[in-house]
Amino acid sequence: MTRALLFPIAVVLLLAAVIGVSHAATGWMARLAPAAFARGDPSLEAVEWSGLREALAARGWLGRKDLFIVSVQWLEAGKIDYALHGALPVLVFTQDPRHFAFRHDPADLLGMDAVIVGRARNMRNAAGDLAAYFERIEPLPPAWVGRGGAREIELPMLYAHRLIKPYPLPYGTPRAAGK
Repeated sequence: MTRALLFPIAVVLLLAAVIGVSHAATGWMARLAPAAFARGDPSLEAVEWSGLREALAARGWLGRKDLFIVSVQWLEAGKIDYALHGALPVLVFTQDPRHFAFRHDPADLLGMDAVIVGRARNMRNAAGDLAAYFERIEPLPPAWVGRGGAREIELPMLYAHRLIKPYPLPYGTPRAAGK
């Protein structure tokens, strides 16, 4: 009896894996049955943010020596950093920057401008929370990322003019940590 069930179970598992992976890659199920994704699509967490690189390149910002990126959430910073391939320094200005606290010392970026970017849910208070560290912060049109060029995740952006004081990192500065 157990052997008789092994093949059908394997087929069902394989089919479920193919459906899940193909949806994560393309988002087809959300278009086919939008009501099932009314509360959100967890597969969007697997989406690469390469569209952000294209948005920054279109504005002439990639590779600028006087510009850096700020995220207010370390997981998003990882997606941003991966998408940018080192074209700009990525920092996390929160009390939970994880490993980003050791990559760049905010004191080294004094006088530079920043693009603050992230998901809308994390950007609600970014301008107010970071206003004390920059001369001024102004909103920018958002960037969009998604699968196959679709606009699935809105990334609000702010342009922060001139870093006037370093953001206080919870673990101390990278210099103090021996960088």
